[in-house]
Amino acid sequence: MAITFGAFFHDVGQGDCTHIEVGDLDTTNLAIFLVDFGYKQRPFVGDHPPDHTLAVLVERIKFISEKRRLDFPYLDHLFLTHPDYDHWNYIDNLIAGTPSSGEKLWEKNGYPQGTQLKIGTLTFGGAARDYEKSNRAEIKERVWAAAENITSLGDRAHTPLNSKGEPEQYWSAIGEKLKIYLISSNVPSKGSSGNPNPKSLVLIFDFVGFKIMLTGDAEPSYIQDNLEEWYEENLGLLQCNILKLAHHGSRKGTTPEWVALVKPKIVTVSGDYFWAHPYYQAIKTAVDGGTVGKVAPKHWIASYHDDQGDYVNLLDTINVMSSLWYVVTSEQITADDSAGVSRTFNNGLYVGVSWLIQATEGIPELHFDRAPAVVWPGPDATPVG
Repeated sequence: MAITFGAFFHDVGQGDCTHIEVGDLDTTNLAIFLVDFGYKQRPFVGDHPPDHTLAVLVERIKFISEKRRLDFPYLDHLFLTHPDYDHWNYIDNLIAGTPSSGEKLWEKNGYPQGTQLKIGTLTFGGAARDYEKSNRAEIKERVWAAAENITSLGDRAHTPLNSKGEPEQYWSAIGEKLKIYLISSNVPSKGSSGNPNPKSLVLIFDFVGFKIMLTGDAEPSYIQDNLEEWYEENLGLLQCNILKLAHHGSRKGTTPEWVALVKPKIVTVSGDYFWAHPYYQAIKTAVDGGTVGKVAPKHWIASYHDDQGDYVNLLDTINVMSSLWYVVTSEQITADDSAGVSRTFNNGLYVGVSWLIQATEGIPELHFDRAPAVVWPGPDATPVG
């Protein structure tokens, strides 16, 4: 019986979305989690990233639900890190299964007319009223109504340690093979005005010792001192195999002190060409910490470089998995895609991918995959322009 853990880091353009699956596909012992799903409307070149991710989520939730012998689509736990709209505005579309085209994806996937996603538990950062701002009360109510249980967190919420320095409270699944720790939320308080980013849920998903830290927009400058105080007796809890860089890889979202605390072996980051995310500075800071390895398949990493005033594209096997694959920065570039087909694109085209990083209990090697499988330029291509 193989228990597998898969983390899907999705491409939504300007926004954030991560979903996690865990369990044994030969049994009904499975669970699925979603951390954020939102984006900011931008003029997209090519596919519409959040709609593509919506279709993938519908497919995966259906697959897991059917494996569990459920006759309806079910999500075990939805985590909304904080009230910024680019982290949660497409949850409403996922519940209805309706992308921007107006299609009914739940019905298209074989469910009865009117099917909506059921959510076991909703946990959110910030105050509930924060999600009602800017005429979003109706959207917020539909999301809240889909949840069977709602976790309302207090100020400076976090998983406490017991007298032995062990996490005292956590969510769990698959017979506690998976434990989810709330590392920080609602700093300094959930009702505070101003910057909502410190209210972000910071979560650790711990699959039998393989750990992922998801940070939302909680930049270290706001929360690092809290974490060092709260987890002084067990700073090892904060060390994770994978770190998703805070705030889409913003300049201030990653500090040397933060990297030294987490000691990531793999870094992921959401990226969007419109706002110059992710920043080269954030990625370099993470890599300079000395713990990020080079076992990933060869891939492109695009990031904005302040010194050059533009994006740079790096082809490497380093464990930096960005949702921004490549950006055309010269007037025109020709290269082969992953299928070996030569294609030419003009300045400003940006290519995004979603990443899957998969771990299996008892097997030390990780599995990396990306979608779409065919991307331009391919990992073996040398762009010319």
